[in-house]
Amino acid sequence: MLSGFDGLRFSHWHPEIRDDGVVVLSLDRQDSSVNAMSQDVLLELGDLLERIALDPPKGVVIQSLKKAGFIAGADLKEFQEFDRRGTVNDAIRRGQATYQKLAELPCPTVAAIHGHCLGGGTELALACRYRVASNDSSTRIGLPETQLGIFPGWGGSARLPQLVGAPAAMDMMLTGRTLSASAARGIGLVDKVVAPAVVLDTAVALARQGTDIYQSLGHTLRGANGRYAFGMALAKTGQHSEARAQLDEALRVFRDSRQRLWEGMTLCRLAEVDLAARQPALAASNAEMALTVLRGIGGDWRRGHVLTVLGRALNGIGHSGRAQVCWREALDIYERLDSPEAAEVRELLTPIAA
Repeated sequence: MLSGFDGLRFSHWHPEIRDDGVVVLSLDRQDSSVNAMSQDVLLELGDLLERIALDPPKGVVIQSLKKAGFIAGADLKEFQEFDRRGTVNDAIRRGQATYQKLAELPCPTVAAIHGHCLGGGTELALACRYRVASNDSSTRIGLPETQLGIFPGWGGSARLPQLVGAPAAMDMMLTGRTLSASAARGIGLVDKVVAPAVVLDTAVALARQGTDIYQSLGHTLRGANGRYAFGMALAKTGQHSEARAQLDEALRVFRDSRQRLWEGMTLCRLAEVDLAARQPALAASNAEMALTVLRGIGGDWRRGHVLTVLGRALNGIGHSGRAQVCWREALDIYERLDSPEAAEVRELLTPIAA
């Protein structure tokens, strides 16, 4: 267990080692009413993460001590100065490197979000394994960089699609719109939504719960994730049988380790491979299993996606009535989320309406 942070001095971060073995990193940027990820804040966080990585605790929770919110993003005034000096790329690389250190910690990490969580704040949350958000109306989560003529440069543009899927991620990034905690939970961006008073306690509990997974699965899960990614790549090149073999092996590991979210996602990917291989009956079976496994988890957007795939499979085996039911439910979900996939589902329903 981590012995402490002896020898390190911080102006912005306040680390605490709890009796239960969880480290809480609290951000309270000095001489500022809001938390922005300045270079000094990043440097201190990098030092903390390096020390934590030497002797990992049971888990790490990151929270804000500011009443105004979690983290407002990068310090834009600093970036204006970096632009004048020609050192913007150095600042971007420093942010990427620091968040990668967070993502690679060999213990559960949780972002405890209350209030605004924007730009670099959202990218930090994405670098964590889990995210807990308060149900307060002030909680808004987003990547509004495009509204400033820039893009999420600290890893968010890669991590967000991996977490919620490319369509939902592109919608967030290209429009710059922010989501409430419940809407973020709906697309799978947030794991739990709770009252403000219990955000920290919930985050700590989630970190401790995740410890068992990290200790018992470790390399096995990382290997399964690799097979999942490889299977997806093979599918894109039309190598359906090879893709199915990789995804089947990943599915076995996810089932054995009770990783329900990944099990459901893999079943859905298998259904898509089956459709591409013109095996709609097998696709329907896998999609129906995915729908069952993902019930209550994974978010509304992912449910809409599985329903769309299931509808295609059912339509392929002549069950147009059941396909119609799936597509209408998917359309209701996408319209509620204001998701661009709604247009695709409307096109699927148009021939039926005609």
